[in-house]
Amino acid sequence: NKTLVYEAGKLYGDFLLRTSDLDPGKLTETIPHFHSMPFRYNQFDDAFKNAGNEALNLAKNEIDLILDSRKEMNELYELKVRNTFPIRITHNDAKLSNILFDKNCKGLAVIDLDTVMPGIIMYDFGDSVRSICALTREDDKDLLNTGINIEFYENFCKGFAKHTRAFITQKEIEYLPLGAKTITFIMGLRFLTDFLNGNVYYKTAYETHNLDRARNQFKMVQSIKESFLEMQSITMEVFK
Repeated sequence: NKTLVYEAGKLYGDFLLRTSDLDPGKLTETIPHFHSMPFRYNQFDDAFKNAGNEALNLAKNEIDLILDSRKEMNELYELKVRNTFPIRITHNDAKLSNILFDKNCKGLAVIDLDTVMPGIIMYDFGDSVRSICALTREDDKDLLNTGINIEFYENFCKGFAKHTRAFITQKEIEYLPLGAKTITFIMGLRFLTDFLNGNVYYKTAYETHNLDRARNQFKMVQSIKESFLEMQSITMEVFK
């Protein structure tokens, strides 16, 4: 539903606008290192060392992908460390399920504020794109159709730009698509880490549920990579 996607972008943009004049330094970091790629890799490294042979064999391809992607996937974290972007008050769980809509699909309010803390805008944008602009559910086993819905991406960008255009910097606009790639990879990394740990964090319906989630997210990352130039073009056009 394109209207729903646009409204979601508008509501998360409105949340960022309404908090843009507040001091992020006065907020507590409720979940330290929540979107830190090095922290999530450290968790994965520990799980990898302690995992059983069966889990390691089942996840061999995904493990190889993670090990090969370490440098590439640290790009946004390193840019943040170098103070490339302003620190803002961000939602940090910017999914469709955390927005209230009326019966006509008009967005009413952003909810679930327990993860609100200082962060960068790319993480909120990226998590929204990951969850709202996907062609399939995040645990869909049929990877053939898994990927990013470019039409939805454009609609989300248009909604998101409506309120953020008033304050967003050019550097932030430029790196919004990288936020989508990074957060999607982080989610795949977290799902696979939990699988190697014996499914202790996320609720699962069956033993390889987290492995299927990880595979789905890594396929989404691949789709984002393939569409990256188009995503950058759409983003720059929407925000100009």
